[in-house]
Amino acid sequence: MKKSLFFVCVFLLANLSLTAQEKKPGIEMRKDKLLTQAQKNSERLKLTEEQKPAFKAILDKYAKIKHQINTSNLSLKKRQDSIESLSEPKDAEVKLLLTAEQFKTYKEIVAERKQRLDNARKTQLKLPEKQ
Repeated sequence: MKKSLFFVCVFLLANLSLTAQEKKPGIEMRKDKLLTQAQKNSERLKLTEEQKPAFKAILDKYAKIKHQINTSNLSLKKRQDSIESLSEPKDAEVKLLLTAEQFKTYKEIVAERKQRLDNARKTQLKLPEKQ
């Protein structure tokens, strides 16, 4: 009896550790994808060496605020509205940092990202067609 209980415990622990290890690569892949995308955007914006840390600081600042809003106890609508209201002050800060051409490219990147998110949401909400 003790042996079988021991084997059950070992099996459960091994299964839990495998499950935990499976989740980690997903998180790492998302981080890698975000870093790759950020690098592409940085190249597309043609940021100077002086602009890079300031631009990253602005993005980090608003990412932290967005995270705080998302983890708050506000209703979904209020969280969405709060996050949406961040775009104006963020854009104002970015506009002060970038040249007119860079800011135009920045707005294109933001619009493309928004379009991808809208398409993803539509795909997720799409109901199966009736026959």
